[in-house]
Amino acid sequence: MACLLRVALNPTFERSTVASQRQNPKTILSFHCKVSSFKTKTMSQSFAPREKLMRKCREKKEAEREAEREAEREAEEEEKAEEAEAEADKEEAEEESEEEEEEEEEEAEAEEEALGGDIEDLFSENETQKIRMGLLDWYDVNKRDLPWRNRRSESEKERRAYEVWVSEIMLQQTRVQTVMKYYKRWMQKWPTIYDLGQASLEEVNEMWAGLGYYRRARFLLEGAKMVVAGTEGFPNQASSLMKVKGIGQYTAGAIASIAFNEAVPVVDGNVIRVLARLKAISANPKDRLTARNFWKLAAQLVDPSRPGDFNQSLMELGATLCTVSKPSCSSCPVSSQCRAFSLSEENRTISVTDYPTKVIKAKPRHDFCCVCVLEIHNLERNQSGGRFVLVKRPEQGLLAGLWEFPSVILNEEADSATRRNAINVYLKEAFRFHVELKKACTIVSREELGEFVHIFTHIRRKVYVELLVVQLTGGTEDLFKGQAKDTLTWKCVSSDVLSTLGLTSAVRKVPPFRLQHIKRLSLDVMVEKEQILECRCIQWLKHTSKAYLFLMSHQIEQPYRGNENSHDLLLTLFFMLLSFYSSCLALGIKFGDLGLKLNSLVSTEKSDGDV
Repeated sequence: MACLLRVALNPTFERSTVASQRQNPKTILSFHCKVSSFKTKTMSQSFAPREKLMRKCREKKEAEREAEREAEREAEEEEKAEEAEAEADKEEAEEESEEEEEEEEEEAEAEEEALGGDIEDLFSENETQKIRMGLLDWYDVNKRDLPWRNRRSESEKERRAYEVWVSEIMLQQTRVQTVMKYYKRWMQKWPTIYDLGQASLEEVNEMWAGLGYYRRARFLLEGAKMVVAGTEGFPNQASSLMKVKGIGQYTAGAIASIAFNEAVPVVDGNVIRVLARLKAISANPKDRLTARNFWKLAAQLVDPSRPGDFNQSLMELGATLCTVSKPSCSSCPVSSQCRAFSLSEENRTISVTDYPTKVIKAKPRHDFCCVCVLEIHNLERNQSGGRFVLVKRPEQGLLAGLWEFPSVILNEEADSATRRNAINVYLKEAFRFHVELKKACTIVSREELGEFVHIFTHIRRKVYVELLVVQLTGGTEDLFKGQAKDTLTWKCVSSDVLSTLGLTSAVRKVPPFRLQHIKRLSLDVMVEKEQILECRCIQWLKHTSKAYLFLMSHQIEQPYRGNENSHDLLLTLFFMLLSFYSSCLALGIKFGDLGLKLNSLVSTEKSDGDV
């Protein structure tokens, strides 16, 4: 073989050496064995690049799956926090809207019955002073460095009030770590209440995306517009703040005490837990009358000289030391005034965590949802790539006014055909999209992508995702027949815009299904191309091998004669094909043209009568 390669590369090489090796049958047999060995080795090496590529693809896919699972776990944690926040806001809103005046005597009797005595006598003056001093001293040393706690001058009280308002709305039953990044982005975009007053609901929802329970964002925007439109500026008292849209008793107390130094209390989940343990109150904290008692307890404790710092210290204690399941009583600055801690020291069967009473939550109901990712190609002639259809939810109810993919809620689990039919009916009736309208569009593909579970406060929803890709053949008017464009109930957006929209956590789970589908298709196509190329290369190697062996076996019976250069060229071409097979396969070079030339050469040799 080396001899033949030298013939092709070195014209001065003695051709008689080649001829003598060809005419010796033992030499030819040995030469065939070397060719077979070289071919086997070359074949094994040729599969190595593909196997390495496939291994890398599998490793990359496993890494992506692990990252997706990690993201899902993080999303589930965020959703739980969001749902708890939603429940708290819902209850607060219901209390604000449904609150009725009650007779003072009946309320006092109910309070005494719930707490076992006169509310004013629950904390003695000495206890009150010790609790105030202990909490304020502890807070001055241990308070967390949070962006909404920056001090402002007297002339910037309104800006300070706005910052407290935004932070308290975001912090309602939401983790501080989650809120911090949202708060910073919010303040960069709308640093003052007047900047927020010029924003649209669409912009606010985009900024709020991921915090959950978007009604809070809508109320915050409406309240800001109300304050900006007023003539008296930012309200500076709790009573006047509660007249602003979206501001309840808790938020009003936080703004008034922190920004305007008004001696009013604040009561949230952390404060209730601290107060319940200080006085060992085991009553249901969700009970309306019990909640009123906690407000009176907090009002009795609030420090008149530093109301804002005291309220923050009470909330800080509940968030960091007096936690739900693992309170750090040894580090607590008011453990000596804590009745629950004292009882747990006297009786080991009693635990500090027994207070307050844990409320048993109702089990969420189950429902099912079909989501259709409707991808439209060539929606406009000057646009490239697909566009996705989003539908705007009604202005009232769950997730009011937010954008989502076309979806249908089912009362029970259904098979694939039923779900697909439900989507067809919805697309036709909800915003006039006719799947069967052949003049308007052509269905490119339609297939199910997967399913996932999303948990709301009172709903456990199983979501089925399908992808419907259509090619537009008519105009937009034909595609959405009868749909009025000015209603803004639907819109088409590109994938780039889709990633920037303020979508809910449930809706944001849908696009990854499409991306996974595209990756699977790309991998399948790549593997298929590799297999076709590999088979093609092997076929041409077989053809050239047969041609070479035929020539060599023919030479044993009949001495070589004729065009010596053409014959050597054929052999050299065969060995070059073997030598470069591995590298060509790795680089994706097709062997079709090379094979055609080889066939042509063999045909020419036959027609000349040399073989």
